[in-house]
Amino acid sequence: MADKNKGGAKGFIPGFVSDKLVIGFLDFTSKLQRPKEDLIELHYEYNKDIWKTSKNKCMKAYKQKWYIEKQSELKGLLYGKGNQRKDKRYLKGRNLTAAENSCTVIAVYNALVSLCHGKVLVDLPDLIKTFEKRGIAYGGYYGTSVKAMMRFFENNKIVTEMYIGKMIDDDVIDDIDRCFDTFVMTAYNNKHDITDMIHTVCITKEKEGYVIHNEDGGKTYSSLKDAVRGFREGRGRVMMISGLGRPQYLE
Repeated sequence: MADKNKGGAKGFIPGFVSDKLVIGFLDFTSKLQRPKEDLIELHYEYNKDIWKTSKNKCMKAYKQKWYIEKQSELKGLLYGKGNQRKDKRYLKGRNLTAAENSCTVIAVYNALVSLCHGKVLVDLPDLIKTFEKRGIAYGGYYGTSVKAMMRFFENNKIVTEMYIGKMIDDDVIDDIDRCFDTFVMTAYNNKHDITDMIHTVCITKEKEGYVIHNEDGGKTYSSLKDAVRGFREGRGRVMMISGLGRPQYLE
């Protein structure tokens, strides 16, 4: 929990508002400002072409599993319903692209790579299309609903064990560490400042250790607990964590 004496107004939401409420609010905004079907299809065809030439710039291999590690290289991919006024308000004038808002979609992609032992059953443009239809929050300016991510896993018969907010203690983290090899986590980037936003990542057990993908540039940890508590060098705070298990049809 954030130190409630720090951060002032910026620390109010991380320090006082329940994580369950914040996650629920983001899910509510996924029902607002959704891209229209023709725009989703336009993005999909465009993204397929861009992804062919851009994916090698953002990936890193662990054994034979290629994970997306550099979201910043996805400036060419479109995700969401752009608006100049909102670009100025939320992105300091930058255009709305997958480089800004696709961390949850990337976490799903990386989790599937881990669960499928390196096989890519659903490519990134397809996932973007899926979440533009249902899950993108406030047209993309609030990223993607965590609940939509979990619904995606459950609808695809992927075993989940999810914990939110105060439910998450060291015993819970150790328990899911023993039961799973693939995890997704949503966390505040800065537990004292909501304006630093929220980030969703996939964490996997690799030969090198526990890796937080699309985050640390390949830094490894000795345990899941160390990865969670060490997120953003301890400045972050976990809001949600879930273990993910392979469905029988992938065996």
